[in-house]
Amino acid sequence: MKVLKITIVLIMWMCYPIMIYGQHLDIGNIKSSLNQMMPQMIKEHQSLVSIPNDSNYPEDMDKNVSWIKEAYEKRGYKVSVLETETIPVIFCEYKVSEDLPTILFYIHYDGQPVDPSEWDQEDPFVPVIRNESGALVSYDNISQWNDDWRIYARAAADDKAPIMMMLYASDLMKQHN
Repeated sequence: MKVLKITIVLIMWMCYPIMIYGQHLDIGNIKSSLNQMMPQMIKEHQSLVSIPNDSNYPEDMDKNVSWIKEAYEKRGYKVSVLETETIPVIFCEYKVSEDLPTILFYIHYDGQPVDPSEWDQEDPFVPVIRNESGALVSYDNISQWNDDWRIYARAAADDKAPIMMMLYASDLMKQHN
């Protein structure tokens, strides 16, 4: 339930311009839609987290850029990749209306170096789901998320989970006008 609550708060915050212009949001419908999207969101998160994001390896960072760029373009965003001296900055733009205020979000996608020997799994970039007793849960059998499960992988939370939350909050906003 924690993931659901955090995502709903993010959606409400993102929808603030819509709410102040008089549209009503039905939280029950949003929760229902989010529950339906959750299996796909978890699979997409698995795909993103599986890409190493140590900024010392430019080729891996390029793979992250490609994944993020494709995910946002698929959702109708105009995406620009801005080269820098270190890693690229990805600028994603979605115009709803010139009459609405602009909202800007910042999310980083680079991570810190990792020592695989300090992890309780073979590869820190191969995400695993564990239930409340620590047993593995297969990604293939997820039809609904259990709030007692946890995803373990490098960057599973910081900062690839917020990337997924932004993508799916955007999907929900579009779905619910």
